[in-house]
Amino acid sequence: MLRPVWVVAVSSLCLATLLGCSSGSDHVDVHQLAYAKCGVPIREQIGEPSGHHVRRSAAEVQHLGDGRYRVAGVATLTIDGEPGQADYDYTCEVAPDADDLRGFRVTRLDVGEARWIGRPDRN
Repeated sequence: MLRPVWVVAVSSLCLATLLGCSSGSDHVDVHQLAYAKCGVPIREQIGEPSGHHVRRSAAEVQHLGDGRYRVAGVATLTIDGEPGQADYDYTCEVAPDADDLRGFRVTRLDVGEARWIGRPDRN
């Protein structure tokens, strides 16, 4: 059993740690977290086997209320040794999730059809 002095000390340390992580130069923008949370599901939906590379453009992040966000942007697929690229519009929505490393879970993901640029044989 902890003595009252230790309880206060441990509680103070926990509070100081939480406040320190949420302020100053170490502060992480929730828009960046929402954007990052959508990355893996988008790559999985498009498919990224060896030699395929998916990169995402800067996206629009919109606050929906209740800690939820909508991320909309374009993911671009390139394939080693092949000309051109495919662009995919995407929309990803996230909601708060205390059990997740980034604090969000994906609640909706829509990835559009590929629009091939520089590859008329693919459209």
